[in-house]
Amino acid sequence: HLDPVLRPDPSQPGAILAGVRHAVIEQGGAEAGSLYRSTNAGVTWAEVDVGQAISPVQDIAFDVVSPTVVYAATSGDWHDAGSGLLRSGDSGLTWQRVGGAIADLDQAKSIAIEPRPPYRVFVLANGRVYVSEDRGLTWTQTGIWHGAIQSIFCSHDRPGSILYLATGMGLYRSTDGDTWGPATGVLG
Repeated sequence: HLDPVLRPDPSQPGAILAGVRHAVIEQGGAEAGSLYRSTNAGVTWAEVDVGQAISPVQDIAFDVVSPTVVYAATSGDWHDAGSGLLRSGDSGLTWQRVGGAIADLDQAKSIAIEPRPPYRVFVLANGRVYVSEDRGLTWTQTGIWHGAIQSIFCSHDRPGSILYLATGMGLYRSTDGDTWGPATGVLG
């Protein structure tokens, strides 16, 4: 089955990246992932050779400063380490794994990128949030607790960005990535 994540390439009109989750019949229905690219607004698609087998693709995000830089979050199931966080510097044509020294990043699930300076990249992985301040080359864990976090996203508010975590206990909010509190209102 396909469970796609679709993202338009902001650097190339008509270009789209798709990450999918599919069953591998030859491996007893185990789940795997693939990346596909279209350059004609989805009329035709070509599979991207990542250079290795990858886990199901959970999220794709293009960098706001360098839109040819793109990230793909992949993760396996609870007993599979997963193929981790992938980074491309050429709009998704070639990929490298990043953060391989951090075991949590093997279970990358969600990506958020600040739309304003300092343009940090946040990744939700294995219930923890990691941040990169150098376009995904190095990663550090933020001060967020380990828990049942479903996704992470960054608002486009002015004057600064606000980071949100969707959790099983409600919506949490941060202006710095380290200090978190419940969002106001019914969702917090």
